[in-house]
Amino acid sequence: VNLSNDATLSRGGTWGDAGTYNFSAFVQRWQTLQSDPQALLTPPYNRQPQLTLSAQRLGARWGDFDLLGSFVSFDHPSLINGRRTVAYPSFSAPLQNAYAFVTPKIGVHVTSYAMGSNNTAGLQDTTRTLPIFSTETGVIFERETSARGLPFIQTLEPKAYYVYIPYKDQSQLPNFDGALQDINFATIFTENQFSGQDRINDANQLTLGASSRFIEAGTGIE
Repeated sequence: VNLSNDATLSRGGTWGDAGTYNFSAFVQRWQTLQSDPQALLTPPYNRQPQLTLSAQRLGARWGDFDLLGSFVSFDHPSLINGRRTVAYPSFSAPLQNAYAFVTPKIGVHVTSYAMGSNNTAGLQDTTRTLPIFSTETGVIFERETSARGLPFIQTLEPKAYYVYIPYKDQSQLPNFDGALQDINFATIFTENQFSGQDRINDANQLTLGASSRFIEAGTGIE
């Protein structure tokens, strides 16, 4: 239904002794393919451009440092236009041994909006700042077993994930690309249940789960 025309330019590298970074420039326009003028379709936003920077430094004196930054200019022929700038620095302190781990993490998510044309809703230029705290912990149990005469190592891996994000009224913020994510084993252990950067849920919740793996004893294949 919607044909994407896009181009990407990216570069990655290292900085310092243990730092890595990745930068990308992305331009995307949409062409709507339709034949029924009585059922008009609304295409997604064009991104002209989208600039993204991610940086990480592992094993610093007090833990790991991460930075996610982005700038997107959203353009649409009939919807509200605007520019969004995001900076999300975070710090985590992973503690682990051979059978258990705990990783506390704290960060500040800052989102700034500059509204453009077609602002029929009267939204104002604004900035949203939200602290985010999370802790992930788990243990790994192993036992030797066999199936059809083949030796395996079976694991049992219970995990707990706690996240706290204070409530923030976001009704006066534009929504260019935010949507609820599907519920699955990966998304329930994430900070934000929304995709994109326009909506961040409030949270004071604990998620419990467990997984089990069968690993070939001789090869390590899962």
